[in-house]
Amino acid sequence: MKKLKKQKKVRSEKLSSLTEQFLKGELSFPEEMTIEGYTLIKFDTEETKMSYKEQLQKWREARDITIESQKPGLLGNLLEETTEVARAKCLDEVIDGILDYSVYLANAIEEVDLDQELSIEEMREVERKRSKHKDLDDSALIVYKNFFLFKLMDGVKSASFVITKDLIAMTHKNDISKEINMHVSYLNSLFRLIKSAVMIAGYDFDKAMEEVFKAINSRKGKWNYTLQKFEKDPEQTDRYEPNYENAKIK
Repeated sequence: MKKLKKQKKVRSEKLSSLTEQFLKGELSFPEEMTIEGYTLIKFDTEETKMSYKEQLQKWREARDITIESQKPGLLGNLLEETTEVARAKCLDEVIDGILDYSVYLANAIEEVDLDQELSIEEMREVERKRSKHKDLDDSALIVYKNFFLFKLMDGVKSASFVITKDLIAMTHKNDISKEINMHVSYLNSLFRLIKSAVMIAGYDFDKAMEEVFKAINSRKGKWNYTLQKFEKDPEQTDRYEPNYENAKIK
């Protein structure tokens, strides 16, 4: 019996080790293979689901909008979403604000990657905190909101630097590439923080983003050259409103 338990423990540890290697990108395997009696199946989702970057590109192309055209109005859009978070009365409204904020960032700054995965350490932290924080009372919601308000405002500062980097470079003799990389790195780390927080709060991140893109793709309107943003048609009656209940983990 002791020998059998030891064998099971070794198999379990080996499988865990191989799984971690695969998640880190250090190991790849064919469509199906067997390891220590376990059958691992590789699912290829790349052909069935567009990346978030591809979805945003498709949205811009359908409306004849470019990444460059998004830059002048970016800071105003980010501040609008930050204000929405500040005024949020429930968790769904906070989630809506921080996800819209992320989409505005990625739609104007190509280096911001909405498709990046959380590290194994970040995922472990998500799992550790999920059960503790998934149901927020009113006082906890205020803390949650205020934490993000500081982060989102720092994101506005970093975004401001990145979108004006060419102008800044013209007025500075010194190389500013390190500063640019630092601000881009912050924006990507901010997105990972947002992704983690959505999951900790009890939402399936991909399903929540699906709600965001349903809403974006349903909107009718036109580009406002004065405000430098896509303006919704106020007469539209069939616009989809995100329902984040669909994204909650039961």
